[in-house]
Amino acid sequence: MKLLKSDCGNAWLFDCQIKDGWIETGLACFLPLPSDILVFTIKGKIYTASAPPKAMNKAGAVRIVNARLPLFD
Repeated sequence: MKLLKSDCGNAWLFDCQIKDGWIETGLACFLPLPSDILVFTIKGKIYTASAPPKAMNKAGAVRIVNARLPLFD
């Protein structure tokens, strides 16, 4: 996928793919997050992932290159 935006609108993942219980991204951008849980809807299916520790509890925007977000079952 070229761009994946979280349902809350605070996370954008670029050049990402889902495999082996992870969302792997080329670049991830995060606005201040209200929670450490991110929800994505892809073709009607809901995926829940954990935000990386670098992005949690930050006052400003955060960019992370080659981020890996673990998916919840």
